[in-house]
This record gives sequence, structure tokens and C-alpha cells, in this order.
Amino acid sequence: MRETPHILVVDDDPGILELVRELLSATYQVDTAANGRQALELLQSQPYDLCLTDMIM
Repeated sequence: MRETPHILVVDDDPGILELVRELLSATYQVDTAANGRQALELLQSQPYDLCLTDMIM
């Protein structure tokens, strides 16, 4: 059986983070980070299948 894909969402807007988490969590395992530093810590601690990032933070 395939493992659920793991997605990291990075955005400095808490509302966007919560919205994206709610939309994706029914199908995917979702982690969020509010800034680049948090994202790097998560990326170094575990593998992700996809990283969705706000380019202007």
C-alpha cells in the first residue's frame, strides 16, 4: 500500500496556511511553516514529496 504523500506549505499569512492545510489534509499529510527558517528546519528533519512556497514573504 502506498504511503500518503507529505506536503510542506510555507507562507507568512496564517490564514493562507490554515486554508491550504484544510483543503489538502483530507488527501495528504500536510505540515506548515510560517517562515523560511521553520521551513528549512522541517526540510532537514524529514523528506517531503512537495513544498508549496509563497515567494514573496
